[in-house]
Amino acid sequence: TIIPGMVTHEDSKDLFCTLGVMGGFMQPQGHLQVLCAMADYGLDPQAALDQPRFCLQGVDSAIGAESAETAQLLLEEGLPQETQDGLRALGHDVVVVTGWQRLVFGR
Repeated sequence: TIIPGMVTHEDSKDLFCTLGVMGGFMQPQGHLQVLCAMADYGLDPQAALDQPRFCLQGVDSAIGAESAETAQLLLEEGLPQETQDGLRALGHDVVVVTGWQRLVFGR
C-alpha cells in the first residue's frame, strides 16, 4: 500500500510536492525522511529517495510509548560509521541492514 502525501508551503499555500514511499510500517517514517531531505537540504525528489534511511522497528502503538525503549534502530547501509557509532553511544540498539534485507525500508 502506498500512502500518498501532499505538501504545501505554509505561507503561500502553494504546492511544494506530492510524495509516496513504500514500506509498510516504514511508510510514515520514510515520508518524513524524504520530505526533510527535500525541504531541509534542497535535494531533488530522486536524490531524496536515494538517501540511506533509518527505521525504528518494534514500536507497538497497542502497547504504548514504552515499547520504544526496546525498539531497534535499523540503519540502511551507506550511513557513515561515525553516525552509527554516535547512535550506539547514545544507547540505541543499532542494526545495519544490507542487501535484500533493505526491503524493510521500502526499497
